[in-house]
Amino acid sequence: MPLDHDGTPGRCGGAAAFLDVRVSAPGGQGERVHLEAALLVLDEQGLPLEFVTGRTVALGGPLWPRALLRELGTPRLAHALFDACRLSPALLVCATSMGAADWCRDRLAPRVPLAMAAPGEPPQWSWVGPPPPAGSLAEATARALAEAGYLWEPFERLQAGLAVVYPPDAPEAAHVTVD
Repeated sequence: MPLDHDGTPGRCGGAAAFLDVRVSAPGGQGERVHLEAALLVLDEQGLPLEFVTGRTVALGGPLWPRALLRELGTPRLAHALFDACRLSPALLVCATSMGAADWCRDRLAPRVPLAMAAPGEPPQWSWVGPPPPAGSLAEATARALAEAGYLWEPFERLQAGLAVVYPPDAPEAAHVTVD
C-alpha cells in the first residue's frame, strides 16, 4: 500500500515516514545534476520498516538550473516514492531543507499529518496545520518517536542510506534504478 497522498487510501499502524532530498553534482553548464530522494519508514521504536529511494537526472546549466530542478522535481520524485512505498504510515516528517512548510503541504499533498523537522539541540518538529488529535495513531507514533529521541536522527540514517545507494564519487553507469 502506498503512502496516503492525494486520496490514496491505506494505513499502517504506528509508523512514520521521513522524507528528504539532496542535489548532487556541480550543476554547471552541460553537467548532469542529480536530484536524489529517500523515504525512510520507521516504527514507533525507531526500527526501519522500509527504505525507498529515487533519483532524477537532468542536464544542468541553462536547461535545468539546480533551483528549478529542485522546485519541480521534488514533488514528482516524492510522489513516486509515496507510490512505491508498500506501507502507509500514520504521519509524514520532512526535513526543513525540503522547503517551506506551506510549500511541502501544498506540493507534497499528504493526506496524513505532516511535520517539519529541524536539527538542533534539542531537535524539533513543528506541525504543518493542526497537530494530530490526542489519542490518534499519528499522535501516539509521534510521541513515541520523540520520547525515544527519533526527531532528527532518522534523517541522518536516511542521508547515509542515500550515500550508499547513490555514492557521490561513483560513475553514473554504476547506478541501477529499478522501478
